[in-house]
Amino acid sequence: MDVSLALLLISASVVLIATSMNEDSEATTPDPVAADQTAETLAATSMSVEYSIEPVTDHSEWDGENVATDFADESFRRVSQGSAAGLLAEAAVANVEVDGTRLTKEGQNFEPAVEAKVLNTFLGANQSVYVEAVWRPYPESAIEGIASAGDRPPRDTSVNTAVLRVTSDVPSVGSGAVERGYRLDGFEGAAGPIAAAVVRGLYPPTEMQLLLERQGFHRALGKYRYQRMATTIEASDAATDDFSFENAQGVYFGEATVISRNGADARAANAQLTDHLTQIIAADMDEKYDDDVTADELGSDVATGEVEIIVKTW
Repeated sequence: MDVSLALLLISASVVLIATSMNEDSEATTPDPVAADQTAETLAATSMSVEYSIEPVTDHSEWDGENVATDFADESFRRVSQGSAAGLLAEAAVANVEVDGTRLTKEGQNFEPAVEAKVLNTFLGANQSVYVEAVWRPYPESAIEGIASAGDRPPRDTSVNTAVLRVTSDVPSVGSGAVERGYRLDGFEGAAGPIAAAVVRGLYPPTEMQLLLERQGFHRALGKYRYQRMATTIEASDAATDDFSFENAQGVYFGEATVISRNGADARAANAQLTDHLTQIIAADMDEKYDDDVTADELGSDVATGEVEIIVKTW
């Protein structure tokens, strides 16, 4: 759907929200279309953001022993380009947590860099702005990523709100796959397609295979990403045992695991992550949903492929 049309469709509800909040408030009435206009600006404004992923070295899973220090600073440097809304969505996914444990620190410097660029876009505006990007595979999911720009509005202030949805880097899951899975195997069946999409989005197999097969910085980064997910899975309340990557298939690999350089197999590593993440998601869904939830309801709730951008102005 065209972004402008989508914003027009929600503008009526935004006005109602603002009117309702103003009935019991003496605060100055905010511009009723400011949130819509801000959301439209976020979708239409292109920007470039530079940042460093060096915070990954703070995690014990980072193995920089074979990383050449002469090239370290440049290797950590990243540049992301896109719309303001798209970069906020990217930052939200980069901040993903599982059961409250942050997955990686690759996005630690990314969110503030995006925030600075976004807020600079609205310098001189007559309205205060707060933007929050939220990625959750399904409502109230134990897996979530959030990024924001600006300060939250004061509680006693009248606020206008607009909502924009943009595509995430995680593949969409068809509602039919979730519904079929639930009918066949309950929450575990529903969780399988969701876990597979999350793992594929966070660990693109072709990219991860190349990282694991290379040396120095690139290999260290690939190994770090996988080891962080292993640590995060172990920290989950739904974890039943310790997590370790399996040995690579084939006698010539010896004791090499699927994330070692000579046994590198990103697809096998992803399959193992998917199995464990399925258990976490299934346990979470069992806790969050009522016993009488229907397959159709579960299917309609899944939104792995989109990030919700909430814009507040006052």
